[in-house]
Parts: sequence; C-alpha cells; structure tokens
Amino acid sequence: MKRPVTVIIGVVVIAIQSVLTVVVAVNALSVLSKTAPGTEGLANAQLFAGLLLTIGLVSAAAIVFVARGRGIARFVILVVGGIQVLLDVASSRLTLGDLLWASAMVLLFLPASNAWFRSKARDR
Repeated sequence: MKRPVTVIIGVVVIAIQSVLTVVVAVNALSVLSKTAPGTEGLANAQLFAGLLLTIGLVSAAAIVFVARGRGIARFVILVVGGIQVLLDVASSRLTLGDLLWASAMVLLFLPASNAWFRSKARDR
C-alpha cells in the first residue's frame, strides 16, 4: 500500500514544527545564558526552554518512525504535540504552530492513515 497524502503532510508539518521548536529553544537558552543569576523567573524560563528543546528533539526522532510506518510513534507525536499545545495554552498564547501541531496530529489518525499503518504492521 502506498503512503497516503495525509501521512506525508503530517510528517512534513511535524518536521517543520520540530525544527522551529528546537530553534526557539536554543535561541531562548542563548538569551537566558546572558541573564544575570538570581533574576526572578530565570529558573522557570530555563525549564521551559529545556522542555521545548526536548519536545523538538523527541518529535524529530518520532517522525522518522512515523514515516517508516510505525504506528506507535504516532502516539509519541500525540503526547509531545499535546504537551506543546498545553504549554502554549498555559502561557495564554496560542500560535499558528499550535494549529499546525493539531492538524498534523489529526492527519496521522484519519482513516486513510490508519489503514496504511495497519498495512505496514501486517507487512512486518
């Protein structure tokens, strides 16, 4: 069975989101490294930037497995993307990136995607 467009678009969107998340996290960490110690909220900001970096790297690794037809990796994307969106909701700032995460997660669970992941599992 050929890879459906829903999976291809989902993987591309998540790849873009992963790269952007890592870039934002590295940029935040570089700015925070120049901040004076003891500044209010510095520890929270460092934790947030580290969490973003982790989300970006985990989702980048997971898309490799999603592209190869490993269905379990979709759930990793679901959890990581969900955490990303929840962090933005908690900080009261929803972005276009959140919409992209949500759309990519939905695309990976549409019937055409589900059928492809099932066929890949049968092939193994």
